[in-house]
Amino acid sequence: MSLWYSLPIGAFTYATYMLALKSLVTGYASVNVTTFRLNFVLSSMIAVVFLGEALTTRKLLCMLLCLAAIAVFFLGSRREESAHARNTGLPFALLACACMAGLNTLNKLALNAGSSILQLVMYRYVIVCAIGIASLVLRRQSAVPSRKLLASSAVCAVLSFLFLKEKMNVMKAAGIVMAVISIVAIG
Repeated sequence: MSLWYSLPIGAFTYATYMLALKSLVTGYASVNVTTFRLNFVLSSMIAVVFLGEALTTRKLLCMLLCLAAIAVFFLGSRREESAHARNTGLPFALLACACMAGLNTLNKLALNAGSSILQLVMYRYVIVCAIGIASLVLRRQSAVPSRKLLASSAVCAVLSFLFLKEKMNVMKAAGIVMAVISIVAIG
């Protein structure tokens, strides 16, 4: 059953990632990330309307509070914008929000139909990778990440252990060593 859902779930996952990232590149992260997080409210509304989930008073109040918080945040940030600094990423954040709500709904439908979580995750990322590779081929771009991206990934891993006090173990250390080796090998 998971296989039937894999293509639309993979497509929604890819679209969500691309739109959310585009919103960050072209707009304000503080506004666009908050807007994207509306997907939880939209997913709840879809679950009530289309999946027959109960709309309790608590659920309704929480959804309204979430929407009010986002509206206040959004209106407050709009006042700070100048005429030259419009948030051009907001439409992408709204579309990413809708895609994520669709993805959440498809996940719920697939799970209700008997799909396993592991299969859904596996098939989803096979589809995401296939769409990503096809996009790179069509754009004639390299699939090899830049040296800066690889280096910053390794540095972030090390910094998380130093500053965020994450625990080091053999597997994590091996992963960092492998990342460093890959940076050197690609470079």
